[in-house]
This record gives sequence, structure tokens and C-alpha cells, in this order.
Amino acid sequence: MAKREPWYSRTEAKLYNYLGISTAIVNLRAQIMLLQANMVPPKAKTYNRIGPPSTGERATAPERYKMDRNQKIKRLEAKIAIKEAEKLAIDAAMERLGSEEKDLVEKWFFQGWKLSRPDMQIWTMLKICRSEFFYRKDEVVIKVAKFLGELVEEE
Repeated sequence: MAKREPWYSRTEAKLYNYLGISTAIVNLRAQIMLLQANMVPPKAKTYNRIGPPSTGERATAPERYKMDRNQKIKRLEAKIAIKEAEKLAIDAAMERLGSEEKDLVEKWFFQGWKLSRPDMQIWTMLKICRSEFFYRKDEVVIKVAKFLGELVEEE
């Protein structure tokens, strides 16, 4: 089998991972809630500081934890934003597909992993031959790649 183009593999990966995006977003939000609820790390001594907070390498353990926690929360929020944008982009691309193409994507990428011999069952359901199925699948992935901006046509 010939090696796939990187844009093709990325597009397929996005379609295969589409159903897991909502779960990933919920998980990332739960991590943020845990970080926000845990104000001081275990075994860190806390006390009321007199004067300005420490800077640089002289930060106390609770101060370092608070700085690290804020950075972690910002990173998790950025991941959530990326996941939400990816989900919206795939939804928009799916809306632009025709009904047969949408049916093929849903059966192959969203439900295919549940079936034994998914290719045979899907092309039987769609009432097309094997070669036509894989040709259509490639064409749909190319369309979705264009919609997602993975494949930029040269002028």
C-alpha cells in the first residue's frame, strides 16, 4: 500500500477522533476544576506573608504551586478551546457534505469500529461494490480535508 499524504492521515485521524472530542472536553474541564479546588499542595507549609510576594527563585512552595497551577489551568483552557474549534470545524464540514457522503462518513468513521468486517457491512448497506466504496471514501476524505483547510489547492 502506498504511503498516505500527511494531510490525508490528519483528516482521517480527526474524523476517527470526532466522537471522543466531547469526552476530552469534559475531562479537561474536570482537571481544571480539580486544580482550582486544590489551593495548596499536600505537605506544603502555609503562613501569612508580611510584605510583597517572593519573586524569582525565592518563591515559597505554596507560591510556586500557585504559579504552576495557573499555568496548568491556562494550558488546559487552551486545549479546550482547540478541541471546541475542531469539533465546530468538523460539524461545519459534515453539513457541507451530501447525504450519501454524510452516511458513508458516519458509518465508516463513527460506527465502523463497532462492526466486525466494517468495510464489507458498510458497502453492503450502501449497496455499492468494494472498489466504489473505497473510491468514495477517499473522495469524501479529500472533500473534508479541503473544508478543514488541511488540503490547500495549488493555483
